[in-house]
Amino acid sequence: MAAVWNERATEQGARAELAAVLQLAAAGRLRCSDKTRPPSAATIRTVSEVLGGGDFYEGEPLRAFAWPLLLQAAVSPNCPVVEWSWLRGTARRFGRPLT
Repeated sequence: MAAVWNERATEQGARAELAAVLQLAAAGRLRCSDKTRPPSAATIRTVSEVLGGGDFYEGEPLRAFAWPLLLQAAVSPNCPVVEWSWLRGTARRFGRPLT
């Protein structure tokens, strides 16, 4: 039996998703554990609402879980997770100024 592959182009949507997640971060709507660093369940639900096109697996919010982790990875390891103020300038660079 041959494997079934589904191809999904994500490059175009990634820029819009990044801008949307940066907006959430700047609004203070992203929360992650101080000790273990994964996003809270409320954060995963909030991020899921702004992501278009569903997820890779039905019922598994992988993309909504991954975006806050990607933002954390962009910050210095010594920076507390809940300090998202550095994102204001970053979001402006993506063409969507924060209010």
